[in-house]
Amino acid sequence: MQERHTYLQNVFQELQASSYVLSDPLFVPIFECFNWMDVFEKQAFATDAKFYVVIFRTVRNNNADEALLLKAESTVHQEANNSCGLLLYWRGTPNSRRECFSTSIWESDMARQISSYIDTAKLTSEMFDSYILEQYWLSSTADNFPAFELVASKRWPG
Repeated sequence: MQERHTYLQNVFQELQASSYVLSDPLFVPIFECFNWMDVFEKQAFATDAKFYVVIFRTVRNNNADEALLLKAESTVHQEANNSCGLLLYWRGTPNSRRECFSTSIWESDMARQISSYIDTAKLTSEMFDSYILEQYWLSSTADNFPAFELVASKRWPG
């Protein structure tokens, strides 16, 4: 089990962010965010393999406390590493419009059960002018193409 987890972590470390993730993080379609095709063609995942992807698109508040935000993200990251099958966490950098894209990839939807996510969510109104939280199932087609199935999407403010 641990060998598979380590293998998958290494696979997803090969993902490279596209330039759109920085230039247009609020609107770039998920399939254009990374070099998914390269990774999926190289790995030839079984068609029954599924991964859980969480995307957080934000507009940071002018007064956002970067140190507090980083601390909250570190807590979530540490808890995820210790308990839930986190394969990749990619923290974006805000662009000149304070827009940012971050994502995580998991072996399952256990991400929803991380208690520190709840604590981090309490910071939302203090840190962000707005956000979009998207959750997807990621799988492979028979032709080794990545396939994304939207599970949930939440906007704040609504």
